[in-house]
Amino acid sequence: MNRTQSIWYTARACYGPLHQEAYGWEEYVRWSKLTHLSEVVSLDGMLNRLVFEPDFKAEYDWQHTVTEGVLIRPFFHSLDYVLEKTKDLETFNLLAVVKNPSETLQDLSTPFDFLGYDLIEVDGQISALTNCGGFDKSFLPRDLNEFGLIPTWKRAKKVQEDLRVDYPDELHADCDLFEVWRHKTMGRKGGN
Repeated sequence: MNRTQSIWYTARACYGPLHQEAYGWEEYVRWSKLTHLSEVVSLDGMLNRLVFEPDFKAEYDWQHTVTEGVLIRPFFHSLDYVLEKTKDLETFNLLAVVKNPSETLQDLSTPFDFLGYDLIEVDGQISALTNCGGFDKSFLPRDLNEFGLIPTWKRAKKVQEDLRVDYPDELHADCDLFEVWRHKTMGRKGGN
């Protein structure tokens, strides 16, 4: 068990055939060529937007928000904080994440299910896996699981490295690796 890395929490909109948010699911599947997905469970800020707006005029919200230098991340240090902000919402993905994890998974299996690894651009919120139209030199649609994530750390790490080498001038190819877990029941009232 790896206890040295911080676990952050977030609540993201569902995006799949039953949850059409940004644009239609069929159009997304055609564009992305990810025909095998059951839904997208990503940290991508467009496909799976944050489901609440923190009040950055309030010190309380700031103390729970993950910041890295001048970059504000849509992640939070406290699960209780995220639960408080989502208490009136019915359907969302309550996620626990670890940024740039080691190969050893966190031990979150009691309340959360491990879903896979996402690659999010270093200075933004775009997933190289699900929202860039494909990087065929580095990975193919078959490398992603039914949620649009890479199932193993070893493969995710290789794709992260390959993206930087294969696409050195592409902003979305310089990514942080995130371990992604979804809560088994909270936020799942509406089902998938």
